Amino acid sequence: EGALVAWLFALSHLLESYTANKARNSLHNLMEKVPLQALVMRGSQNVPLPVDEVKLGDKVLVQAGEKIPLDGVVKEGLSQVDQAAITGESVPVAKKAGDQVFGGSLNEMGALVVEVSRLANESMMAKIVQMVEEAQNRQSKTQTFIEKFAAVYTPIVMVLAALVAVLPPLLLDLA
Repeated sequence: EGALVAWLFALSHLLESYTANKARNSLHNLMEKVPLQALVMRGSQNVPLPVDEVKLGDKVLVQAGEKIPLDGVVKEGLSQVDQAAITGESVPVAKKAGDQVFGGSLNEMGALVVEVSRLANESMMAKIVQMVEEAQNRQSKTQTFIEKFAAVYTPIVMVLAALVAVLPPLLLDLA
């Protein structure tokens, strides 16, 4: 039984590590979907800026085939937007003036002018990443109970298993 307990703990740690690594990889892949630069409209010029320097209310030009850099509202243009990375919808959604768009979504057709409504650290993508990280770091009540129980149960079982392995031969030799 002692060996079984040790094996189960090793298996549980292996599965926990596998799941944590898979979640980290998923987060990494999700973050790669957000562009690092935005083409900000300044007067008659379009200026490429890091998304961290874009301000609320700035208008961003998103060409067909490009990813939308930040959350915002479409001011001009008509397009199909693939927002599967954010909403899970498998079919692109038609977007026109007045519609909400999310950073990390793919603009599939015509050009869009998007007015930024959320900064990079407040975007839907940033919130998703934050929620996943919090969920990874938070333990359920069941997990906490099991860890407390295992802290007592495991040493007792290991000692009993050692005693069962050592005492019978010693006692049989004395008889």
